[in-house]
Amino acid sequence: MKNKELKVKTDQELELSLKEFREKLRKLNFDLAEKKLKNVGEISESRKTIARILTLFRQRAKEGQVLLRKNASEGQAILNKQHGKK
Repeated sequence: MKNKELKVKTDQELELSLKEFREKLRKLNFDLAEKKLKNVGEISESRKTIARILTLFRQRAKEGQVLLRKNASEGQAILNKQHGKK
């Protein structure tokens, strides 16, 4: 899956895609172990797609924290609550 396709998806859609690709990777690894897999490139492509999805999650989370920090005192208080600090 390409980055352009992933960027337009919502967080819920990305979570679903992540689960699907992890399951696909698990099946591909089993097929590889049983010598049923014809195209081993599918494994690396699945890994890359999983990495792309996780990267998007991290980027979106970072953007959310940056928005909170614009109002420094309130933003820092929210971040501290999220991390269990007082």
